[in-house]
Amino acid sequence: APAPLLSELAAKFAEHIQPPRKSKKTAGSYQDRVAAFIEWCEARNVTRSDQVDFKLMALFVKDRSTKVKARTVNRDVVPLRTMFRFARRERLVQTNPFLDPDFAELKLKEPQPRSNAITLSPTEVARVIAAAKASIAPPYTALIRLLAGSGLRMDEARNLDETDIEIEGERGFVTVAAKKDW
Repeated sequence: APAPLLSELAAKFAEHIQPPRKSKKTAGSYQDRVAAFIEWCEARNVTRSDQVDFKLMALFVKDRSTKVKARTVNRDVVPLRTMFRFARRERLVQTNPFLDPDFAELKLKEPQPRSNAITLSPTEVARVIAAAKASIAPPYTALIRLLAGSGLRMDEARNLDETDIEIEGERGFVTVAAKKDW
């Protein structure tokens, strides 16, 4: 039997990933990404599932990476890999092209986000607290101690209530959760 058309494969895959197997949002995202891939393939006269190979996927990744960030390209490839895994398991295709060892190289290196938070060392925390004691009125000193000792942001500290703070002996625990109108 001839290999199925990519559009036929996508339709069967779309049925397979409906809730509860995947969330509605994930299923929709997968369908959109698969549809975009098929449209890209059809523009290159690729319509059958057996025409998808490493060379084609490398071209797809290269083309997409000129338009979107690496993270998006990697997310575009996941539903395709999942679709071919499903198709092979259901015997809709003879081979899964994503099992080629070279496919691992298609994952683009994503830049790691740089933290915008500054972490103070215990010595620096002690210095901040000492400076606060020497120059700030007592109620604010407690706030400075809380912020410096816990790493809370000012808005998080401002929105704390009694139920968020638990003190056991010399140690305390603070639970931070979003509040209404926050």
